[in-house]
Amino acid sequence: MKHSFEITGFQLKIAAIVAMTCNHVANVFGALLPEPLDFALYAVGGVTFPIMAFLLVEGYAHTSDLRKYALRLAGFAVVSQIPYYLVFQWPLNVLFTLLIGLGILWLCDRFNSGVGLIAALAGTVLLQGVVDWGTTGLVIIYLFATLRGVKRGSAGKPSDVPAIIGTMAIPMAVTCFSAIRFSNLHVLGYALVGYTIATLLLCGYRGRRGRPMKWFFYAYYPLHLFVIWVAIVILL
Repeated sequence: MKHSFEITGFQLKIAAIVAMTCNHVANVFGALLPEPLDFALYAVGGVTFPIMAFLLVEGYAHTSDLRKYALRLAGFAVVSQIPYYLVFQWPLNVLFTLLIGLGILWLCDRFNSGVGLIAALAGTVLLQGVVDWGTTGLVIIYLFATLRGVKRGSAGKPSDVPAIIGTMAIPMAVTCFSAIRFSNLHVLGYALVGYTIATLLLCGYRGRRGRPMKWFFYAYYPLHLFVIWVAIVILL
C-alpha cells in the first residue's frame, strides 16, 4: 500500500543533524542572535534526540554484527568528546548515551524487558548530569523498543503511531513541567515545537532506509562541533 506521506531513514537522519546543529548554534551563540531567531533555533533542536533514539532502535534491530555496531558507536563517542569538551566542557556527549541505550536493548533481549526497564530507570537516575540527555534519554530508547515490539532481527512496526506518540508523551510531559516550573520559554518551545515535529516525522517512517550514508552521519557529529569551536574562537 502506498502512503502519501512517507519518511525514509535517510531523511530522518538529515532532520536530526539539521536540528542538532540549530540547537548547538542557539546554545553557543544565542546571546548574539535576535531573540526570535534564538528561540526558533532552540525549539527546532527538540527534534534531535527522539530521532536519534528511534534510529538506534532501528539500527539494533537490523545490524548483522552488534559488536561492530557498538564498537563503531563507542569509537565515535570517544573521538567526538574532544570537540564536545572544547565547546561545552561537560557532560559526556550524546553518543555515549546512545551507547548505553544499546546496552539496555541488549539486556531486554538477553534477559527480559523488566531487566531493561530497571536498567533504563537506574541509568536515568545515576547518569543525570553525566551524559547528555541523561534525564530521560535511556527511558525513551527503552520505550521505543518495547512499545513497538522491536527485537534484534525484527524491525517491529515502523509506523506504529500509538507507540510513537506514547513514547514521545513522556519527554514532552517532563520537559514541559520543567519549563513551566522554571519559567523557561525556550525549553517550553523545545518540547512543544521540537518534540511535535519529531513525532510527526517518526509517524511517517515506514521502514525504508533511503540513501545509505551512515559514515557521513557519524563523521558529521565531531566535525560540526569542531567548526562551532573554531567559530567560538573567532567570534567570542
